[in-house]
Amino acid sequence: MKAFPIIAIDGAAASGKTTTTKILADKYGLMRVSTGEHYRAITYQLLSMDVDPDDEEAVNNALKNIEIGNAIIGNRCAITISGAKIDDSSLRSAEINERVSQFAHIPSVRKFLFNYQRSQSEVSRKHGFWGLAIEGRDMTSVVFPDADLRFFLHADVDKREQRRSCGTEMDPIAMRDSADAHVTICQDGVIRINTGLHNLDGVVRIISKYVEDL
Repeated sequence: MKAFPIIAIDGAAASGKTTTTKILADKYGLMRVSTGEHYRAITYQLLSMDVDPDDEEAVNNALKNIEIGNAIIGNRCAITISGAKIDDSSLRSAEINERVSQFAHIPSVRKFLFNYQRSQSEVSRKHGFWGLAIEGRDMTSVVFPDADLRFFLHADVDKREQRRSCGTEMDPIAMRDSADAHVTICQDGVIRINTGLHNLDGVVRIISKYVEDL
């Protein structure tokens, strides 16, 4: 196995990205990062500043006053704002579920987070992890197109709706798919896995084989 691999996992909403990444990080001693959390944290902060996602000038001005950093919690790297981590229940509130896609599609928000997300590989090295497992939209095509392994997880809408109903994020899959329509889906070299055809253990086994063959 290669020293310090970067594993990027992309995929549709409720395709199993976060759970799969957590299991892989635990299995191989990787630092894990969920970039969906980054957009939720920025959404939380912008809403607390009374910024309307339809007012891009206000969004751009507000971003200049937001300072982001890192908090290592076990093998997870969580985003901080002004040195503080926002609690998970706030990040997954009904209001954040409803508004996060609106903020996430704004180019200046994505640009604001790009360098921060790229920096997660160095954060992982600094804290002595074996590598990095990072998941979220744009990870395989924009943020880490040079990752050692790139995976795209997908499943049909019914399967993903079933998964979402068992979780804490209640925004409808159809709404998320529509909001994500601008995202570059899959590039050459990205390994596609239909998580509707495999249980979680099966998906992890597939990815693990690639990891161990590095």
